Amino acid sequence: MKDRTTQRIDGKAYFWATAQQALEKLCAYEETGLTPERAAGLAAAEQEGRLVVLPCKIGDTVYWVYEFSTEVLQGKVQAIKISEYGIGLDIVQIRRGRGSTSTWCSAEKVFLTREEAEAALLALKEGPANGREVDVDKGTA
Repeated sequence: MKDRTTQRIDGKAYFWATAQQALEKLCAYEETGLTPERAAGLAAAEQEGRLVVLPCKIGDTVYWVYEFSTEVLQGKVQAIKISEYGIGLDIVQIRRGRGSTSTWCSAEKVFLTREEAEAALLALKEGPANGREVDVDKGTA
């Protein structure tokens, strides 16, 4: 059994660990704050494809880099849209001295820290010609 310390057989509960191991697992579970009903509901939603983990929340500052960018762009998430194409973010970008603009960006193309976005920008500038693979969609370089 995968990482389980308990099993129900014929309606009876058994555990397959030392008392200390079982206690550690119970403590870790209780520290999540989840009730058994909530955990079961989340597990069912995940299994049915109804559970979505958002990359950020409305009001968060995010950073992104377009394919031909020369700089890291920064903005605040104004709305989050879930569609058959994935998760999209409506981001308000404050432009120095030029007001603000609103743009939609795929959640896979945003970063939660400036450092991650700068690393992606550097990888784009260096490109595969210098031996660095670039995958802005996944936020890795």
